[in-house]
Amino acid sequence: MRKYPYLYIFLCALLVSGCASLNANTPFRYQPSLIADNKQIDKIAGLNLLMDDRPKSDSIYTKNISDIPEKITAKLLEDFNASHIFKELHYSSRGSDDIVINGRVDRFTWKLYSTPLGYVPLVSYFGISTLQAYGVATITLEIKDNHSGAVIATIQESAAIKNAFSVYNFKIGDSGSELEDAFREVGRKLKQAVLQKLSAQP
Repeated sequence: MRKYPYLYIFLCALLVSGCASLNANTPFRYQPSLIADNKQIDKIAGLNLLMDDRPKSDSIYTKNISDIPEKITAKLLEDFNASHIFKELHYSSRGSDDIVINGRVDRFTWKLYSTPLGYVPLVSYFGISTLQAYGVATITLEIKDNHSGAVIATIQESAAIKNAFSVYNFKIGDSGSELEDAFREVGRKLKQAVLQKLSAQP
């Protein structure tokens, strides 16, 4: 291998792109985002378990994560409460709540792949980015008045994050940070949208 270092790098690139898988904990480790609006909705709300409505391809690339709807629901609950969006927000909804929040996970996936340049040994040897990783998250929330049953708002937010790596700077143990960032951005957008929609209500 010392005589052919470029061959070694080439084999490393194939190994990384072929063996790196999503770290199951990474997407849910983010710190809740800050939002510019300091308003609080003076209502008690219940958040129910989100439904998993992702396409089959998303499920394939995240098959090593169990209970995705539960984990996303729990993280959103933590995120919303950290920003004090509601007077009180809990899981799950109760008869005495003012607001009921239902929802679904439309997209939640991460993928790492080698670009065509990754199959050119000399390119990898010189540290050129030959790996692409992307994370995509889309979540829809339906907000209902628990007393009248009327739908106040339906909000869908999405985010996609893509990063390029060389075989020198990709960290297998950190795989999935793109999905983490996309999920965090969706959480921020959802909080902002919920504040705007419900603050406009009488």
